[in-house]
Amino acid sequence: MFFSANTKSFVSVNRTTYLFHLVTHISPTSMAQDGSSSSVIRQNFTPEVEAAINKQINIELYASYVYLSISYYFDRDDVALPNISKWFKKQSEEEREHGMTFMKYQNTRGGRVVLQDIQKPEKDEWGTALEAFQAALALEKFNNQSLIELHSVSAQNNDAQMCDFVEDKFLREQVESIEEIGKIITQLKRVGKGLGEFMFDKEFES
Repeated sequence: MFFSANTKSFVSVNRTTYLFHLVTHISPTSMAQDGSSSSVIRQNFTPEVEAAINKQINIELYASYVYLSISYYFDRDDVALPNISKWFKKQSEEEREHGMTFMKYQNTRGGRVVLQDIQKPEKDEWGTALEAFQAALALEKFNNQSLIELHSVSAQNNDAQMCDFVEDKFLREQVESIEEIGKIITQLKRVGKGLGEFMFDKEFES
C-alpha cells in the first residue's frame, strides 16, 4: 500500500517497504549475465543504474495500474463521471508508455529488462473526484521522487547519458503533471461535491 486512509499522502513506512522490496528483488547481482549473454554495446552503464531503471519500470507500470483502477471506478453506473474517467484512462496509458520507454532505453544501453510483480492498487473505491485527484497527486509526487533518485544514482555513476535521458524525457513533464493536478484539486475544492462534481465533469477536458 502507498496511500494513507485519506489518500492525501503516501504512508512513508509503506513506501519504504515497497522500495526495499524493489531494491532487493531488482539488484545488480540478480541481473548479472554470464558470458554468453553479455552485451557488446554496453558502455559506461553500471549494474546499479541498470537496476534503478528496472525499479523505475515497475513504478511506472504500478502508476498505470492505479490510474486504470480509478478510471473504471468513475466509469461505473453509480459514479458516472465520464470525462474524469477518460482523463484517468489517458494517464494510465501515458504511465504505461513511460514504462515502455524505460524498457526500450534499457535495451538501447545494453541492459536487461527484468520485470517484477506489479502491486495491486490499495483500494477499489476511490471516493469523490477530489479524493481521487488527491491520490493522483500523491502518486505523481512519489513517482517524481523516484525519478530524482534515479537521476542521482546515474550522476553518482558518472552516467551523463542516463542523466540527460531522465531530464529530457521525464523530469520536466513530471513537475508539469504535478502542477496540473494541483490546479484540478483547487477547482474541485471550489465546486464541492455532488452537483458541483457533476458540473465540473461536464466542463472537464481529458
